[in-house]
Amino acid sequence: RQLLDTGDVALPASIQATLRPYQQRGYAWLYRNTRIGLGSVIADDMGLGKTLQVIATLQRLKDEGALVEAKVLVVVPTSLLTNWQKEIARFAPDLTVAVFHGALRELDTVRPDVLLTTYGVARAESAALKALRWHL
Repeated sequence: RQLLDTGDVALPASIQATLRPYQQRGYAWLYRNTRIGLGSVIADDMGLGKTLQVIATLQRLKDEGALVEAKVLVVVPTSLLTNWQKEIARFAPDLTVAVFHGALRELDTVRPDVLLTTYGVARAESAALKALRWHL
């Protein structure tokens, strides 16, 4: 029961969206689990706002200074790379984002708050990605 009881967790002021009540609960649960070091899976159906809940959590972490030293790696199917990039720009323009995919991928440049990549690239570049410090 304690795992599900998150209490109220304020949405970051810079989030450009209004979350539905179930999205607010999902966001609060993700945020709380992240803060105590637990992994999480949101298994809602497609189109119910899972991406927005994650983006809100990432923005909250940035606002608290948690993404200064260690950044966030988001691994998605290739077909969703552009969607994630657009959703972050739309809902959390304060988050910096880059895509690590394609032939000219580099990790030596300035590190964004969020690095998006695919399963295949993460597998192929696992040594390089493991060498970096990640918050999530």
